[in-house]
This record gives sequence, structure tokens and C-alpha cells, in this order.
Amino acid sequence: MSNNSNTKTNKTLVLFDFDGTITVGDSYLQFIIFSVGIPRFIWGILLTSPYILLYTIKLLSNAEAKQRVTKNFFQGWDEKIFHDKSKQFVEQRLDGMLRKEMVEKIIAHKNSGHDIYVVSASFEEYLQYWTDKMGIQLIGTRLETLQGKLTGHFKTLNCHGPQKVLRIQGKIDLSQYAKIIAYGDSKGDREMLGLAQEKYYKGIKL
Repeated sequence: MSNNSNTKTNKTLVLFDFDGTITVGDSYLQFIIFSVGIPRFIWGILLTSPYILLYTIKLLSNAEAKQRVTKNFFQGWDEKIFHDKSKQFVEQRLDGMLRKEMVEKIIAHKNSGHDIYVVSASFEEYLQYWTDKMGIQLIGTRLETLQGKLTGHFKTLNCHGPQKVLRIQGKIDLSQYAKIIAYGDSKGDREMLGLAQEKYYKGIKL
């Protein structure tokens, strides 16, 4: 038997996008609304609307626009309060956003012994509570803190598009998998889907 460390095992890796794939709608925006309330959300969106417009007409990247919005709402938040709010969001709101059929797919992959990662541009700070509950792994966007306060900046690059692949490759030894399966729903998942031998876009096998 070969001792070559690059020899693939018979393991399967499954990669799931989160927003729009596992959920109905965008958990990032719903988390903001849950955290700050509707009046503050509306006011914050008005304040950041120039950046949102620039993103819409492709003059600002997804990461830059999201950074501006995030800073507007969360700069200066106490880290503990933010984590408490994250846990409350998962317990009180997130389950109502989940696609039942996708949760069932996750459970089926778990029962088959597959290694499962959620790879998302949304914040690890709240998604971690859900992935821990599901018994699966997470790669997401992390927020920067300084002296117990959120700075409003990202600690990692926004986990979107090509950055998803870089984060996956930085955390997972893909050479150890005989098969990769990926699920996504938007152009931000295109590069991640490109890693997989079996891929699903909006629930349709490609």
C-alpha cells in the first residue's frame, strides 16, 4: 500500500452556502434588523444608501459596500452584547428562515459520514451558534474587536466569491477527499461550486 500522503481517502466533503441556499432570504439583513430594530435599520440604510447604490451599479465591490453598512450599524458595540444578540437571533429568528429540505440534506450528509462546512459571507459570530447546534463546521466572515468593542471592520476578508475558495483551501486539505459536493444559489458561490464534482445551484444539479 502506498504511503503517499497525497493519496485521496474515500471521504466526501460537502460545502453549503448559507444565505438563500439553506435559508429563505438574507440572514445578514435580518440579523441587523433583529439587533437594532426597524427604525434604526431604516435610518442606517438611508445613511448608507450612496454606497448601496454604487454597489448596485457595480462601482463598489460587495465587500466594500457590506463593510460600510456593517460599520454604520455595529461600530462601538460591546463584544459581549453583540454575542448575546447573536445567540438570541439564532434561538428566536433563524429557525424560521431555514429551508426544511436543505436541513434534511444536511442531516442526510451527516448520516452518510460526510464532512460538512457552511461557507458564508455572513458573520461567524451568529452562524457559529447554529452550526455548532447542527454539528457541522463553519467558514464565514469574522468581525474585528478592540478592547472588547467592535471596530466595525472585518477581521477577515468578506467570505464571498473567490474569497470563499481561498478560505476553503486555507482551512481544508482538499486532497484528502475523493469527492466534493457543493450547494449554492448566487454568483457569489460560482467559484466554490467550481471546486466540486457534484454541484447544485438553486437546488438543481448542474
